Amino acid sequence: MSRTTTESEVDILAAIDCKSGERVWNAHLTPQSNQKIKTIYARLPATIPIIFLPGIMGSNLRARSQDSVVWRPPNGVLNGLAAAFTWMWRGPKTRQTMLDMKAVEVDPSGPIQVGDSGLSEVLARERGWGTVMKDSYHPIMALMQQALNAIASYSAGTPMKSAETGAVLRGDWRKSGMIDPMEYGERSGLPALTKAELVRAAHYQFDVWCAGYNWLQSNRDSGADVKKYIDEAVLKYYEDKKIQAEKVILVTHSMGGLVARALTELHRYDKVLGVVHGVQPATGAPAFYHHARCGYEGVAQVILGRNAGEVTAVIANAPGALELAPSFDHDNGKPWLFLRDSTSDRVTSLPSKDNPYSEIYTNPAWYGLVPKENSKYLDMSIGSAGSKRTLRDGFNKNLAAVSKFHKDISGSYFSPTYIHYGAESTRHSWQSIEWKGDLSLIGKGLYFDDENGAYARTEVSSHGVYPTGYTLKGVVLQPGPLQGGDGTVPETSGVAPDRAAIAGSFRHGNMGKGTHNIRKGYEHQNSYRDPRAHWATLYSIIKIAQTANWHE
Repeated sequence: MSRTTTESEVDILAAIDCKSGERVWNAHLTPQSNQKIKTIYARLPATIPIIFLPGIMGSNLRARSQDSVVWRPPNGVLNGLAAAFTWMWRGPKTRQTMLDMKAVEVDPSGPIQVGDSGLSEVLARERGWGTVMKDSYHPIMALMQQALNAIASYSAGTPMKSAETGAVLRGDWRKSGMIDPMEYGERSGLPALTKAELVRAAHYQFDVWCAGYNWLQSNRDSGADVKKYIDEAVLKYYEDKKIQAEKVILVTHSMGGLVARALTELHRYDKVLGVVHGVQPATGAPAFYHHARCGYEGVAQVILGRNAGEVTAVIANAPGALELAPSFDHDNGKPWLFLRDSTSDRVTSLPSKDNPYSEIYTNPAWYGLVPKENSKYLDMSIGSAGSKRTLRDGFNKNLAAVSKFHKDISGSYFSPTYIHYGAESTRHSWQSIEWKGDLSLIGKGLYFDDENGAYARTEVSSHGVYPTGYTLKGVVLQPGPLQGGDGTVPETSGVAPDRAAIAGSFRHGNMGKGTHNIRKGYEHQNSYRDPRAHWATLYSIIKIAQTANWHE
């Protein structure tokens, strides 16, 4: 929106230079006869950097020694098909070797999509955009870059003390910037943004950076890496240019939330202004167990793992992935894994003692995360010569570290923190899982684990011989009756930060409320493509920006 001017003056509006990222003013020379006053609304540069942290598998990885691509999440249909064709030939041992957390590092050379951000590809890459998945993350980063630098315009000559009255809100900020957040699913009754708050935020320039990380290593270690990145790349950038930028805002997706909590709560990093979490598995997700016992579903299974062997070979040696397992305080410690015997209606509920680590994760029983027969996938470099004890030692050590990580971050959040999450009852999100069937047959050794979520055997019965290759599934892993979430993170985990009295919480989907929250709840990976997540993120950033105090 243009600013109001008189007939005797011309405003020269500021813009963000797409190459340098600095504020510039472009003016055209006029004839000497044109005596209109040319007014530049100038201000000392003051910036609030935004650091986006992606979810698991959302960061590009390359081999440390060869500088070759190891992991690049597929962007678009054709790219997805090519990735599927490549990964379908890679079995458990190849996957374990390639995705070794010690042998990989973040790859900054991924594709860039600047969209309407106003940035050049060169500048976006300098800010780390090439480290993460383009399709899922670049659109929200471009939106933040564009929208947060186009909040308000001012009448010519407006003094700073009159900035609020002289400001005119621009674009979507004028239309929906001051809507009651409850209409977008906010649960705690936060007030609408005021014009004064929007104008105060508009005094700052917002620059969107991205911190890809090694999602195979512990989130504790990734938090330390992000700390180094902010200090040595982001804040040093502004220090070298003599631009004020004292603290950053963190915006996260999924596992990126655990990285952010490691940064602020474990490493006690004090250069953070506030945090916005999107679809964070705050207390883990039972879907993790499902993937470890069944492989992934749909097209994703070819790339991420078609069966328990392919998935276990990677996650068992990836502390970051293991930290996505339901923690001891998941759903307030309630059981989420059920063993339902169809012949007796007897049900065993796990965990029964708030200890999923020993009851499920390291337990070699048939229902454990890695049952005895799958031990061979834990360290495939040992081979058949290794004992079962040797194979499980490293895995058990990893789980001990996971347990400590969960306890260290339990209920701990930076202040202020805002969250938004999916709460759609029609999306089965593995809030509870059950093995159902004649469980006694497993103990008798009549069935084998097919590594796709069933104990089965080729059957000959009194009713005749089944066709050759027919497999009878006697015990099947299936969703339990409790559901609701975003298809990956159940509502119980998404809402968990509310118990820590965070600043704001947006529930999206039919389990939430609001006139702008009537669409079906979004799917986990694409949550940041949803307008409700956009609105909640921008609202949260504006609220956080009110505490910035380094503008002259």
